[in-house]
Amino acid sequence: MAGTFISELFASLDGRWNEVNVLLELANAEEEKSSDLYHAVCRSTSLLLVSHFEGIIKETAKAIVQDLNKFSKFSDAPLQVRRTFCRPFVAQKEDDPKDIEQRTKKLIAVFDALDTKFEVEAFLSQNQFGNNNKNPSPNVIEKICENFGVRGFFKKIQHSSIEIVFSDTPTDLNNLHDELRTEIITNTKTFPYTINLAKFNIGPNPEEPDKKSLYEDFLDNLLKKRHGIAHGSDTENSSSVGDLQKDLVKVQFLVFAFFMVICDRISQPN
Repeated sequence: MAGTFISELFASLDGRWNEVNVLLELANAEEEKSSDLYHAVCRSTSLLLVSHFEGIIKETAKAIVQDLNKFSKFSDAPLQVRRTFCRPFVAQKEDDPKDIEQRTKKLIAVFDALDTKFEVEAFLSQNQFGNNNKNPSPNVIEKICENFGVRGFFKKIQHSSIEIVFSDTPTDLNNLHDELRTEIITNTKTFPYTINLAKFNIGPNPEEPDKKSLYEDFLDNLLKKRHGIAHGSDTENSSSVGDLQKDLVKVQFLVFAFFMVICDRISQPN
């Protein structure tokens, strides 16, 4: 394998987005007829889009762990990453948090001296996302980010360049899409990664601490729509081809941000 696991994963994403685009093209061909096929394809596209997003989140965590194991030592990983990995071995719900922390520190010291390898389950199962097929809600995304040492993911991307997706500027969107894609492709080929978050104004955002970001509202609505379709409570098609095309772009940009923020944190010293 040339490059990193994360760069290999990112290179594979175009195939997933193209699969969504195939359905959108089929729906577009049927839109003027407003046929049953058109509505069925639109609803199927909503399901597929969320399914791919969920899969990408899980596989990003896996690729990060694989890169950590292949290109660095356990002791070189950020402290929060080591803490996340060790905590399940020493923590019980009824335990005192101070006791848990002390045992975690001791176990980290032991693992630092060994040829310890991370396992991805430690970074997914703690947020009940891994084996329980939880939807990738904002809370789940935040928890995964925290497991890798990132706090306040949605606050970091609030008011950043990423939020241009909520404005109607197709040319700017296309340009930013290409910039983000190039940033990730270029700067994840080797480990540690060299992502530049400042270039896209991604970082701590103290403004409006209690207000949901645009992306949190978007994701809540997208998952609500998916849930209604998947469980049969929503039998009507509420999304046009145009709506779905916008949803696809927003999900793509959210994936870009997720990649970049976690890759940046993993590459920073403790």
